[in-house]
Amino acid sequence: SKRPMPSRPAGVFRGREVEGFDSMIGPNAELHPMPTATIRMQFASAISDRSHGDEAIKQVTDELAAKLTEPVDLAVVFATPHHRQCLSSIREALWETLRPSVTMAATCQGVIGTGREVEEEPGLSVLVATLPGAAINPFRFEHNDWSQMLQSPDALRQRIDPVTNDPGTIVIVGDPFS
Repeated sequence: SKRPMPSRPAGVFRGREVEGFDSMIGPNAELHPMPTATIRMQFASAISDRSHGDEAIKQVTDELAAKLTEPVDLAVVFATPHHRQCLSSIREALWETLRPSVTMAATCQGVIGTGREVEEEPGLSVLVATLPGAAINPFRFEHNDWSQMLQSPDALRQRIDPVTNDPGTIVIVGDPFS
């Protein structure tokens, strides 16, 4: 069953419409949103050591749905190689259950979450976040893109944040298995 997603008032941030914020008055109006509602940052995580992909996905999404009260802006998935073939199903299940604006994933030897670690056996861990006012611009680099990006900082900035050419904070997840 899909849980209803709360609505938020709309605003503009970095030239795009963003739910939950109105622009601030002043010269930096598009870069510094101010909350118009009491929506706060919220984080939740869940972990599963179930070996069957569908069971692990259901366990994680059910646990996350029970913990959240606001719409999800970002979902970060870490899966051991045992679940590598399930990454598309994981993304679909997260979308059906939580509707994250952005989902990123990586495979790894072990996963951590909610006070436990699963290493060298099947593991799935998902961290989700509600980040009011954050502009999240996902990007992906393939191995052959790196030489061009390293030679030109402007090309890297343009690739990461084509709207403002000022990426601010960057989160990079290396994925050695997929």
